[in-house]
Amino acid sequence: VGLTSFFLLCAVRLFFGVLSPGMLPASMGAMIEATTPANRAAGLGLMGTAMSIGSIIGPAGAAALAPFGALAPLWGSITFSLVCAGILAFGLPKTRTASARPGGVHPAPMRFRDKRIWPHLVFLFAYFMIVGAIQITLAFLIADRFALQREAAVGATGLAFAALAFAMILIQFGYVQRVNPNPRDMLPRGLILIMIGYIGAAFSNVFWLLCSCFFLVGIGAALVVPAANALGSLSVSPQEQASAAAVLSSAPPWAFVIGPLIGAMLYELHPMAPLLTSAGLMGGLWIYASHATLR
Repeated sequence: VGLTSFFLLCAVRLFFGVLSPGMLPASMGAMIEATTPANRAAGLGLMGTAMSIGSIIGPAGAAALAPFGALAPLWGSITFSLVCAGILAFGLPKTRTASARPGGVHPAPMRFRDKRIWPHLVFLFAYFMIVGAIQITLAFLIADRFALQREAAVGATGLAFAALAFAMILIQFGYVQRVNPNPRDMLPRGLILIMIGYIGAAFSNVFWLLCSCFFLVGIGAALVVPAANALGSLSVSPQEQASAAAVLSSAPPWAFVIGPLIGAMLYELHPMAPLLTSAGLMGGLWIYASHATLR
């Protein structure tokens, strides 16, 4: 039974891995078709806000369903996915046909090494690689620094990430959606805030102060991610923007393969190494983002 269950779980995860990566580029393509260059960053930022809300509601929903059985959260996810599929099937505007697109034709597939989007792709890959390194090591840092047992460390880590997600929601709805700032201004400001937050978290010996630092990181992330995606999509012609968004959305999955490995190796060297190294890399991205190719 154990071996059969193991291979069944592997097959399910592979099936999920084949299909789920298409959701983000499809969503970004739909959002790009629904926005203009003037409100592109706000629209893409709204998607980031949705993911932040999900990162808060999802664990809370799982905790609420867990008393009904170990598989109850899984069945809850299945039900919720089916409801969302129905809403999308009947509520999402249909994709524009070739005749309705600028130029009247389908664009050619976007190449990864296209000189127009390559700098933005490199930036997003590096950014999410840094994020992945922090996500995999934060629970270890909290457990070791504050001498917490496993359950308490998991809960404390959840609070730190909840502070980050809450900051992203606050900035998206309170600033980005209302003010609709220029993505060229959002990008460097966000990188500086993330760098300061990582440095502060590395030296925070009080838990509420560490959460405050990740709140600051959340503010920066709410500015950086939509700005980077918006600038990348705006670097190509209007009929190619959905294809560019699809290519750019491939950066996070690849980055999350490498980032956790780097973070784990750095943590073995010193518990503060992932945060301080990530802060330095964010500074490097700030310099890179100031280059003309990203502006």
